[in-house]
Order: sequence, then C-alpha cells, then structure tokens
Amino acid sequence: MAIGYHGRTRVLSFRMVVLTVGILVGGALAPLLAGEGDSVGRYVAMAAVLGVFTVVFQYVGIGGVRDLLPAPDLDRPAPDLDRPDPERAPHGPALAQARDVLRGNRPFRVLVSCYLLVSTTTHLVLAGLPYYARHELDRPGFTTVLMAAFVAPALLTTPLWFRLSRSWGKQRCLLLCQGLFVAGALGLATGRAAGLVVPVLCTLVLGVCFAGLQLFPFSMVPDTVRAVGGETERTGAYTGVWTATEATGAAAGPYLYSAALAFGGYAAARAGEEVTQSGGAHTAILLGFTLLPALLMAAALAVQSRYRLDARFTTPR
Repeated sequence: MAIGYHGRTRVLSFRMVVLTVGILVGGALAPLLAGEGDSVGRYVAMAAVLGVFTVVFQYVGIGGVRDLLPAPDLDRPAPDLDRPDPERAPHGPALAQARDVLRGNRPFRVLVSCYLLVSTTTHLVLAGLPYYARHELDRPGFTTVLMAAFVAPALLTTPLWFRLSRSWGKQRCLLLCQGLFVAGALGLATGRAAGLVVPVLCTLVLGVCFAGLQLFPFSMVPDTVRAVGGETERTGAYTGVWTATEATGAAAGPYLYSAALAFGGYAAARAGEEVTQSGGAHTAILLGFTLLPALLMAAALAVQSRYRLDARFTTPR
C-alpha cells in the first residue's frame, strides 16, 4: 500500500467492519436456523440458507475486484507472452518465496508467528461457544447471544481502536488487546455460578479485543513489507504466507478444542439424542473454552512483544 502508517490502519478498518458483518450474520443466524431440537431437517435448512449467502457474497466480491481492475488500453500492443519480461521475472517456486520472505524479514516472521496463535485462539472460541452455552450455562439457545456479544462490538470499537492507535501506535494497542483477551477468557471460567451477566460481559470484552486482534496485525503486514527495501514486488509472497497462516489458525482452533473434548471423554450424540456427559467432559468443555484460549493468547502476547518495527514509525522525527 502506497499510503502512510496510519492510512493503512484506516483502510484495513473497513475490511474489519465488513468481516464483522459477515461473521455476525452467519454466526448469529446459524443457531436460530438450527433451533434447539437438533433436528436433521433444521440443520439441512441452515446449511442451505448459509450456502446461498456464501454464493451471493462470493459473486459480489468477485464483481467488486473486477471493478477495481484498470480499463484495458486498446491502443497499447498486446504483450509478447513468449518473451520473458526481466522486470517481472519470477523469484522461484512459491514455497521457496515463502521461505525467503520468512527468513529475510524478521518483523514479518514475528508477526506471522503471533497471528498464527491469535487466529487459532479466536477460531477456538468460535467453535467452543455452542458447547459452553449448552453444557456450562445450560442454555443452548444462548449461543446466539454469546456469538453476537463476541462479534458485534467490533462494529463500534474498530473506529475507536483506529483512533487510539494514532496516539499509542499499533503495537501497544495490539498488546493491550491480547492482555484483555486473556483476562476475559479467564473470567468465563466462572460459568453459570456467577449467573448469566458475567459470561456475557466477559464475552463482550473478548469481542472488543477481537476487533483489534484483526485490525492491527493485518495493517502491520504492509509495514513489514515496506520496512525491507525492494520487497514491494514480492507482496504476493507475503500475502500468500499471511493467508496460509490465517487458514491454518482457522483450522487448528476447532481441532484443538475437539482434542480437549476428546481428552475429557466428551460423548457425541446424534440429532435428537440426549447424552449425559461425565464430569471430565464438563471440565474439558469449560477449561478448553477458557484456560486453553487464555494460554494461547498469552503465548501470542509473548511473541508479539518481540516485534520492534512499530517504534520506527511512531518515534517522532
């Protein structure tokens, strides 16, 4: 991005708002469509409705990207595809490029390592919400409320995080988000013993942090690229590594939570069946949703604290 340090955060804040709307619609609508009866027909209807939403918004996204392309210059001769262009010579295989950008750019390497933990943690929480609501709070229908509490605050707090970063810098704001996320996750461990207010408030804290956990790492990626001279032409490699990191975390989070459930002896049930869970399963449901994400986010905070690039942009000249 050929814009300034704060400008990149501003641009990515719009991306965060759109992402939030998508997660909020899907995450809040799915439990409502599935209902509390665990009917196979309700799940089929949920899948069909969300599938239609996915197709429509994919089409809108593709059309939007096409509109961003420059208009073709009809007066310019067509390029000779058989003649290699030295200015666009490939840098080698994709995996080699990914290895090179990670090896040669330490700030980017630290940021990727941190965001892998962040993405894993947030997706673990999203996967564990229904189990926490059903088995710990004993309110299956409360999943929609908790999902909205986790995602909706980003619509309001993303602009606030952006304004705070203008005075504090992205690094300090990101560390603050990670620290508050740890506190909020541990607060959820009180479960139904503290009533419903405490879990909702703690989930709101996680939601406020979720906005910053998405906004700041994404806006820091261009900072790491521009900090290394001559790397702008390799932005595709940086983007590929970052996308792979996000996808890996999105897959690892649910798998970690399912591993915690399996370790605790959680008994799965078919639609319409009621299974009594053991004490170990209830412990796994609770600790997998509270202590495990707190530990993962604490590890992310420790990794992010090694990021030094932000001081270069925020130090007065």
